[in-house]
Amino acid sequence: MSDNNSSKVSIANIIALIGLAGLGVITFFGLMLSSEDGSLGTPVIGAVAFVAVLFFFLFMSIKAKGAENNTEKWRIVEYVCLACYIIVALVFAKPFLRFFSVLSQKSELQQQAKAEIMAIKSLYDDYNQQKDKFMKDAVEQIKNYQASKQGGKDPIAQYVAGVGNVDTWASKAQGLVKMEDAQLMELNRRVNDWNLLDLPALASDLSKKSSMALTKLEEKIKNNQNEHKLIPVIGGGGSKPYVLTGYAQFDLKKTEGSKFAQMLKESGTSSPVAWIVYVVLHLLVLLNYLVAPRSLYVGPSAKRAPKNGLEL
Repeated sequence: MSDNNSSKVSIANIIALIGLAGLGVITFFGLMLSSEDGSLGTPVIGAVAFVAVLFFFLFMSIKAKGAENNTEKWRIVEYVCLACYIIVALVFAKPFLRFFSVLSQKSELQQQAKAEIMAIKSLYDDYNQQKDKFMKDAVEQIKNYQASKQGGKDPIAQYVAGVGNVDTWASKAQGLVKMEDAQLMELNRRVNDWNLLDLPALASDLSKKSSMALTKLEEKIKNNQNEHKLIPVIGGGGSKPYVLTGYAQFDLKKTEGSKFAQMLKESGTSSPVAWIVYVVLHLLVLLNYLVAPRSLYVGPSAKRAPKNGLEL
């Protein structure tokens, strides 16, 4: 880009390519971290477009700087291209800064993700504890009913007739009503691994899990009642006849929505280190312009004077 011999690749060219590569890679990660599901298509296109635009303005500024004819007009092109380069650099700074922000906030983000996983687990644990109590009461009342020889053709008699052996029924019922979610362990593993390429997908999965946890439990409870007639609530005993009063009613609290995904997308806190790296990479790219030779042509009434760029 800046060598008199276009067939040769100068040190400045190599440095500029390194700078562009660094800007492109880090910008890609910054765009990817703000994506909805971690798909690579849009971030790749965005990063490539960013680098391509920078390269175009760099190339045009170098070409204008070395133009032999219409130097005044080319000088305007040169400065316009440099201004456009700076504008594009500022516009695309946020994704670059987001990458460093996520790196610096790793502990905070991990704690938030784990807290949300624990909130879901607490919801499931609360359900299972209530479930155990309801099942214990149901088994006890069914055994009491069977021992009472109450008989009849009422709902309680029909229900207990379908139970058979209480212990066998209870074991099978526990398997149906118990809430287990292996995905929580997998989510926790992904948080510990902290793979940058996986973070947007992790945020998406955790957000869906947080928002749907209570709904899925309610669907499970409803399905257990409609399909399996579980968990029965049996009243009576002593001097009162046993009656089937309905099914267990759970008291479950809704979990808060996921904040991890929002924190990941909104990361972009400016830091001196991020800005220094960003500026240094751009200086590496612009070094190619600085060392590029300027045209020797200074006008028909002036003498030619060597105004080459710096040697590099």
